[in-house]
Amino acid sequence: MKIISESLKINKTLRNLRYSSSFRGKRLPIAGRDRNGVASTIIDALKHNNTLESLNLQSNGLDENHAKLLGEALKINTGLVSLNLHANVLRSEGIKALCEGLCENRALANLRISYNHFDQEGAMHLASMLQVNSYLENLDISWNQLGTIGAGFISQSLKVNQTLVKLNLSGNFLFSTSSFLFSAF
Repeated sequence: MKIISESLKINKTLRNLRYSSSFRGKRLPIAGRDRNGVASTIIDALKHNNTLESLNLQSNGLDENHAKLLGEALKINTGLVSLNLHANVLRSEGIKALCEGLCENRALANLRISYNHFDQEGAMHLASMLQVNSYLENLDISWNQLGTIGAGFISQSLKVNQTLVKLNLSGNFLFSTSSFLFSAF
């Protein structure tokens, strides 16, 4: 797997990379499933490759440890515009690490972190990041467990953020009081 990382570190033509795992067509988000280390080597290469614009790592069982690596890579990567992490298991701690990187990132415009098992704590980290990040335009946080409190955090960040144009909150256990939080927008 090291050969993949080494190749990506020097490649100047690849713009789009998809590496997603599945089991007979079904997504199985199991923490730490990246047993052969392919996703980890791809993440490591992001520290050196600024020509890759789109990365899809959905359904790889990426967890908090992978998110820490990604957060570090995003602090210095200036080329990645779109990142799909759908159906992994980042949880709130992973979202925190990812957001730390996004606070410094100056390129990522599209982020899909739907179905990643994070709650209002993860939403709080996202809200803090949205208050300082002026590059992210599309954010998909659907099918997590934000709840009304998490939605409140996101709602407050939208009062400050002026770049986000698309937000997907579907399937987050929002109730009628949540719609009140977003009524000012």
